[in-house]
Amino acid sequence: MAKIRLCLALAALLGALACTSSVAGTPHLAAAQGGCTGGTIIEPKGGPYCYTAPTGFKQSQAQLGGAQYTTGVILDKNNLIIAGVFPAPTDLDKLSDSELTKAVDELIGKQDSASFRLSSNTGKLSKPPAGRAIEYQATTDGSPPIHVDLYIVSKGHTKVQLNCQSTNQQEKVQAACGQVLQSLRITSTGN
Repeated sequence: MAKIRLCLALAALLGALACTSSVAGTPHLAAAQGGCTGGTIIEPKGGPYCYTAPTGFKQSQAQLGGAQYTTGVILDKNNLIIAGVFPAPTDLDKLSDSELTKAVDELIGKQDSASFRLSSNTGKLSKPPAGRAIEYQATTDGSPPIHVDLYIVSKGHTKVQLNCQSTNQQEKVQAACGQVLQSLRITSTGN
């Protein structure tokens, strides 16, 4: 049974990490119905999540691979936070913490490339208000190098990928990313 659940998790999470425009499975998305309060609320129209913009960051258009309902907030052109939704064809809440972490670790490990290096193939599980989050760090080989804190936040059939990217303002972006993670609400889980 655990092996079947792990296979379903791998299939469900593949869309969150791929840089293509296709998402496997039937999307389970419904309009967000609020849930965020205070400050400037970032909520994509019809999207299943919202969060509060961190102090000093401005809303901006963004793209994130094949993600749906993408939003972004920027400090400047090199220091930004991008969020997007990848629907899961199965309810990820049914996976144990270890099953979810193992499945995401396996997929993240396959994402390493010559221009994108992970600090570790093992993610750190946390439980912010939005659901379960698995965190990774990576660096690009570009000039200037970009530091990325990557979070996969799951609740039900919804996965929100949060990319916090920085060059020369890493501490500010990391603090802002923490604010986004704590204020993030997944308002529709597709159940």
